Formats: sequence, C-alpha cells, structure tokens
Amino acid sequence: MKKTIRVPEAVPSEQEQLDQLRARLVRSHAFADCRGLFSKTVGGFVSETNPKQLRARLGSIRVMAEMLFQLREKGWKAAAYELETALASEYYTYAGEMLLDGNTVPATLVMYKPVETLNMLRWIFTNPFSQLNRFIDTSGNGDVSVTTVELYKAFPTLEGLSRERWREGGTEGQELWLAHKTEVLGQFNLLKRGIPMGLNWSYHEPMMATMERAGGNSGMSHPFAFLVRGLDQRDVLALYPRAVQDMVATWQFHLPKIYAQVDTTRILVGLHPEQEHPRWTRRYPAFASRGLAYGKGAFVIPLESPTEFSDEYMGDARNYLRSPRIILKRSGSNEWPWDEDSEKVQ
Repeated sequence: MKKTIRVPEAVPSEQEQLDQLRARLVRSHAFADCRGLFSKTVGGFVSETNPKQLRARLGSIRVMAEMLFQLREKGWKAAAYELETALASEYYTYAGEMLLDGNTVPATLVMYKPVETLNMLRWIFTNPFSQLNRFIDTSGNGDVSVTTVELYKAFPTLEGLSRERWREGGTEGQELWLAHKTEVLGQFNLLKRGIPMGLNWSYHEPMMATMERAGGNSGMSHPFAFLVRGLDQRDVLALYPRAVQDMVATWQFHLPKIYAQVDTTRILVGLHPEQEHPRWTRRYPAFASRGLAYGKGAFVIPLESPTEFSDEYMGDARNYLRSPRIILKRSGSNEWPWDEDSEKVQ
C-alpha cells in the first residue's frame, strides 16, 4: 500500500498573513471580548467578571486560543505574533486594523504658521548651528547655505536676535526658539488643552551636545506643535476666526479610545512626507492622520513597544539627516502663555 506524503502548505508572506488575520478579526465579538485579557491572572480575571459574563468570555477565550494554536501550527509567525500581542495588551492595535468609530477618540495635531515652522524644522535637520554665526559674520568667514538665507527671510527678528547673541557671547542656536516664540507662538492664544509637542532629540543624538549648549532646556523643550485630544479638526478650527484659520495647520486622528486618558508624556507624534502617507495608513490606519496638510502626513507612535515602532518610523537614528521624518514628544509647558479666560482666539 502506497503511503500518502503530505506536502506542507507554503507559508504566505508576512503581508498576506496580516491581511488574512485582519479579515478574520474584523467585527469578531470573540476578539473584542478577549482583547488585553490574556495578560490577566486567573484570579484577577474571575474577580472582575460576573458569572454570566464569565460563561460568555470562556467561550470567546476558547475561540481565540484555537485560532492562535492554528496560526502557530501552520507556521504563520507574523500573524500569530500580532494576534498574541493584541490579546495580551489593551494598548495594542494589530497591523492594518481600522477601528470602528465607537472605539475611537478624536485628536487633532495643531501647528501654528506651518510654512514658517516647517521651514525652521527643515533647517534644524539640514544645517549645523554654526551657519547662524556665518550669516552675521561680516568677515566673510565661511559659506552661508541657501536654506540659512531663506530661514532669516522667514523670521525677520532672527537676524537681530543672532547679532545680540553674538555680542553677548552666547551659544548659537538659542535665538531659534526666541524667534519662533515671538513670531509664531506669540501671535496666537495657545490652546490650554493642547499638549505641547517638541522635538524628540533622543532620536537625533548627534545634535544633543549642541542642543545642550544652545539654550539648554529651552531648546530641548520648545514646542513646534500641539496635540489636542477630544476635539476633531472642525472643533479646533472653530476656535479661531476665519481670517486666522489659514495660519493654522491641522491633522485629524481617530485614536483607540484608551489614548483619551493615557499619560501625555508617553505620546509620540511623527510627521512625514505626503508620498509616504499611504504606507503608514495601510500598515497602521488607527494611528495615521486622516488627511494631509502642507505636504505632510502625521502619525501617532503606538504605545505598545514604542521604541520598536519609532525605530521603524525613523529608520537608523544615526542617519537622521537622511530621514524625511520628524518625531515630536511632550515638551515643558509652564512657560507658555495659556489663555486662562477663554480658548476663543480674538
């Protein structure tokens, strides 16, 4: 009698695994019932569940455990990892997951005078701070880059601040934050509920020493944008007169509901070129902005394994000058002039 040789099934690509997993989990009551549950102890699980819920959840646990076992048995490592992590952490959103509106909270990233602000951000990541000295050095010692000339044109107060800093023997760079605060942030009543977001210098280590000399904490914590949780784009723009709205860029998010109360110091936000936006929308739709503004898309770094995600987003941090992306994090806010009476801009 001839033996039947069983040929193992070919393991699909990582993307195919994730696509099929997503198709199985969408609108799955068992998955929704078990999300984040697998990290609990038996005692903790039982103490939080009444007898009726317990019976229903035991059925859901069986369904999800069988699905996880099948994925592992077939060698679908990528899909098994996504499912297992989502079952163990309430923060985790699996790759490609699009949340239903009832499970999300609106959030809006706000940037004032985006043309000028993005101009300064681009300059910071493509020029050494010594360019500031070269611009005002009348001896002609060294070439001045085109982008440096453009920066001084975009911020008329910057040249005077640079010359004052030069006369007083200060370190180049501190005038950048003063110019941005005067010409951008100082022109608006900043939103009290907005989380101030400054550059995450830990992903740009070659600049750390320079930053510490150039204004210390004022430079390290200077905000370039604000993240407002609980308000959508229209709500935020409605706080400003129509004539002012053209000077305010906004990016709309619909984040997992748990992000409404999470500690703000844990939130990281990225900006990337618009041509990259479909990539991040496809892979992490729950964390990508719903639209673009001023040639940029925005992305909230998921809380689960933030280093892993932000490293994927930034690429090699040592080559940050070649990265077209920027990561922002919570910055100090005590010095900023919040409008104590009203958020309505006059």
